[in-house]
Amino acid sequence: MSLKPDGTYKADIAVYDFSNDDQVVIKTAPIDDLDISEYLARFTFTYSCTSTVTYTSSFNEDCTCQYIEILDVQTNCTYSYHNVPEVIDAGDSGGGGGWNTTVWTSGGGGSGTGSSSGGDDNNDDEVVTSPLTQNHIDKLTAQTKDSLIKARIEQMQSDVNSVATEQGSEFRKLENGPPNYSEYVVPSFNTDFEWTDFPLAVPNSEVRVHLHHNGTNNEGGKLATVFSMEDIVKTVGFYKEKSVANLGNLMKAGGNISNILVSRRGLYALRVNDTQKALDFYDAMTDPSLKNSEGQTFQEFVLKSFEREVIKKTQLQCGSCTEEQEEALFELNFTNFFKTLDSGLSLFVSLSTDFNGDFIWVFLTN
Repeated sequence: MSLKPDGTYKADIAVYDFSNDDQVVIKTAPIDDLDISEYLARFTFTYSCTSTVTYTSSFNEDCTCQYIEILDVQTNCTYSYHNVPEVIDAGDSGGGGGWNTTVWTSGGGGSGTGSSSGGDDNNDDEVVTSPLTQNHIDKLTAQTKDSLIKARIEQMQSDVNSVATEQGSEFRKLENGPPNYSEYVVPSFNTDFEWTDFPLAVPNSEVRVHLHHNGTNNEGGKLATVFSMEDIVKTVGFYKEKSVANLGNLMKAGGNISNILVSRRGLYALRVNDTQKALDFYDAMTDPSLKNSEGQTFQEFVLKSFEREVIKKTQLQCGSCTEEQEEALFELNFTNFFKTLDSGLSLFVSLSTDFNGDFIWVFLTN
């Protein structure tokens, strides 16, 4: 408040809005001397906000000053999430697909891009989230807004630091809801420190949720805050099981299935963006006869690549990191590795909620 030449007082009101963008940047915990600008760009969005301040103003004779009481502040923002896709060089000449020392391609792609002709929304000219990707976000948002699913996610979030085994639930779509889903809770004897054994999918299976807790094993190890390689394989397996349960109907966009992970860092989700790629990837991962010139099966190749490009790479880059920094770097390396798999899946993350407490989902990569 300042005194004006005419003897009255001027008050400047500043309204600060702690945006979801700020929360994402803080929770990402960037690592000192490590360029993660490209990684952070995948979380960013543009927004325009209008704030309306309701207040009363009166002259106070006791202090000869203007007294202002703020009654209410309403801020409305329009968000536009940005997708920063990247074309991955698969070293493929196009056509039949295959795998080399770094990348698997399932075929159908153009020269050197590893892309597919079916259902892939990873367009290098794209800036704002594509309609297909936004459709996945809308469906994922609707699923996690459902009271039954949301309650289970929140329960797992509250348990993340107090349990030492994974937890899992499968939600099955009901035709004549509400309720919209029934829940199958994976019994404790089908869970362990680092795995959850879901049953075979049934025709109306739609959402699976499982927990990566914050406990430690006998060697002091912890679960990753992102999906494991086994989780990725189980997701395409989930899709194939549901396809079989529906008599081979591939169901557009993966039949709306979602595999959601709850961890101490946030929520992650996998959804099918290319049905044929997903089936090809699952078949390759489970085919013991598919070997490279070194005699490695595709599964062995992928698991060793994951260990090298994600686990060991993070350890080498992060000698004296804090736990939060190591988790952020692990997620960065995981995201980059995920892009090379060409698995037919899309990866999403939610590190915050909106004003209604609903999860805000952001597309990471295909």
